[in-house]
Amino acid sequence: MARLNAGCITKKGKKYYLVYKNKWLALKTEDKAEAERRAVDFVPGLVNPKTGWLEFLVELGEKAKAQLIREAAPIDVEWDNLFWRWSKENKRLTQNAGTLRAYEGAVNALGGWAKLNGVEGPGVITHGEAAKYLEGRSAEAGKRDCRLFARIFKGLGLDAGIWEGHDLAVAVAGRFRRISKDEMRRLLEAAADPVECALLRLGFSTGLRLGSCLEIDERAFDGDFLRVIPGKTRAKKGRPLLIPMLPRTRLALEGVAPGFFRRLRADTASNRMKAIFVRAGVGANQFGSASFHSLRATFISMMDEAGVSPHITDAITGHASQGMHGRYSQPSRSALMEAVKKAVIDLDY
Repeated sequence: MARLNAGCITKKGKKYYLVYKNKWLALKTEDKAEAERRAVDFVPGLVNPKTGWLEFLVELGEKAKAQLIREAAPIDVEWDNLFWRWSKENKRLTQNAGTLRAYEGAVNALGGWAKLNGVEGPGVITHGEAAKYLEGRSAEAGKRDCRLFARIFKGLGLDAGIWEGHDLAVAVAGRFRRISKDEMRRLLEAAADPVECALLRLGFSTGLRLGSCLEIDERAFDGDFLRVIPGKTRAKKGRPLLIPMLPRTRLALEGVAPGFFRRLRADTASNRMKAIFVRAGVGANQFGSASFHSLRATFISMMDEAGVSPHITDAITGHASQGMHGRYSQPSRSALMEAVKKAVIDLDY
């Protein structure tokens, strides 16, 4: 194959073709030198449509010419047909009915908002309008929307750059925010039974993951400590964590003995925790998602603010690297202010 600045030439049968972005364009010749000349003439026009590249289609077959002309024609896209246009153009679109309904629902939600706010069509929506739309969405939903709309706009030849998550201040994917004491009180009030309360107290006061909490039984008790083998960590398996228990947490666990959490499967427990967060009105914000795992971020943040050495905290939570510790630690405003007052001398002039 002869390599060009863009695309390459290959021989199929007796004739040569230009292969460019998964397209096979017939060069209508059996001579390699002539094929290279035609390809070199053709590629600059294909790369930059503004140069009037349709004149380079003379040497192409009629079928390839018609296809490229169709692709070069502007797509008439409106809010009402945005999803339909994209689904027709996207040959690799999933066939899962539930996923397609979710995609269509997200597109319809954006279209409805755009019509109410006077945005005439997908081709004229601005970066500022996209950011305004995402203000009314949760952080997690905003991240999904940015990924989906970027794919749709790119697939239809529209400006996908307006959905860049970093520019729109969308929360970092996979990050969980800390929970305040007032939010924790609301979560406990929203819990339906002692088992759910025990799980919430355990997560808040020990930083354990939900899966590790579900494994706790009478064998895990060691005086005022819990011996737990972490279920998800890069550290070597089999090394148990020695986790201190606060008095109220111990009472909550003893209140659900001897069954503890055995009747809860992981997916059932996760769904019940999500429902509690919804009933309590504790949702995502600009700092990250809110879920049971947020209790882990809260525990680590409180340990840092109390001046506990990070290696002590890591011994409790099971983190094998400081990188993970830094990802979870989120100091509060009061802690930040106290640290500055303690470390920096304020000027009196």
